[in-house]
Amino acid sequence: MKNGQTVLLYNIRSDRGMRIRTLCVKMGFKIRSIEKEQYSRPIGYLAGLDGFADSGESFSGEGFDDEMMIMSGFTGTALSMFLDAFKKNKIAPVALKAVITETNKDWDSIMLHDELTKERAALTRERGN
Repeated sequence: MKNGQTVLLYNIRSDRGMRIRTLCVKMGFKIRSIEKEQYSRPIGYLAGLDGFADSGESFSGEGFDDEMMIMSGFTGTALSMFLDAFKKNKIAPVALKAVITETNKDWDSIMLHDELTKERAALTRERGN
């Protein structure tokens, strides 16, 4: 399944993080741990997509501590297999996760984090939790 899939991991440093990394390696996915200094760079650049250059700009803001996982190059099948493997391996899901799209590939990590946080809050309200 080596089709250029990349998983960007934010703030996932626990034992669960190691289990997620091991799962990615077994499934043939590239892994990139994104550090706070990289938050101002486009998601497309962080994922290694063509057409994105490094601005060299380091993020100096507050950032975020939430765990976040961004997937690049995933088909519906690969995504389903990856998320099913979490269940099969008894790995708790990452609350903030997304697939890179034409829209969000130009965003920086803060923009994507903020959008995912809003979506999660809206879903929680919708479910009445």
